[in-house]
Amino acid sequence: MGALDDMADEETRMKTIDVLRDISRGKMFVELEFARLSSMKCRNSENSGDIKQASEILQEVQVETIGSMELEEKCEFLLEQFRLTLENNDFVRSDLVMKKVAPEKLADNEKSRDLKDRYYHLQIRYYKTNSNYLEVCKAYQKLFELKKTAADAWQEPLKNAVIFISMAPFDSEVSDIRHHLKDEKLISKLENSRKLLELLTTDVIMKWPLDGEENKGEKFSLRTMMGI
Repeated sequence: MGALDDMADEETRMKTIDVLRDISRGKMFVELEFARLSSMKCRNSENSGDIKQASEILQEVQVETIGSMELEEKCEFLLEQFRLTLENNDFVRSDLVMKKVAPEKLADNEKSRDLKDRYYHLQIRYYKTNSNYLEVCKAYQKLFELKKTAADAWQEPLKNAVIFISMAPFDSEVSDIRHHLKDEKLISKLENSRKLLELLTTDVIMKWPLDGEENKGEKFSLRTMMGI
């Protein structure tokens, strides 16, 4: 693969990749090489602005069946498939690819944490397309757990988890998550989020939008929390 990267002439490089892909297609003993060649061709198509072709190229590869590929590389490949299906608005395939990713199987190291971060952000993007606020919240919760020990990086995921669980249709699972977020120690550092959770976990009728502190004469609402 290094020889292909060193080729100065892009046209010759792409022709060579096409020939090698044709030779290796369907052959189990070079399935890893076929996958990597497909990834190279995919990047070229995306750089040329052809997102649909880039997505179709990666979809040719059943990366989950490649036994010789390391788990992290396999995950990275699936994330690219996931991202490109989203870019192509192919949400049926997005759902299928998303379910193939198993972030819990990754080791606890910096590269794996980066892969998990990318996966949860892609999940959020996907679930927002069908207004599945409960699943958006769950993805933000995963991001919060991932960033919990990293300075102030945890604040945005936790705040967003509260926002989206507030918009999710109420049921027992939503109620459990609201109480779980309310009991999170770090929520005390996010005043608006804490106030909202207290209101949502108390059995009283409340008006909307919510009044802020009287002496400030401001409205406390989701817009306030989101800074818009």
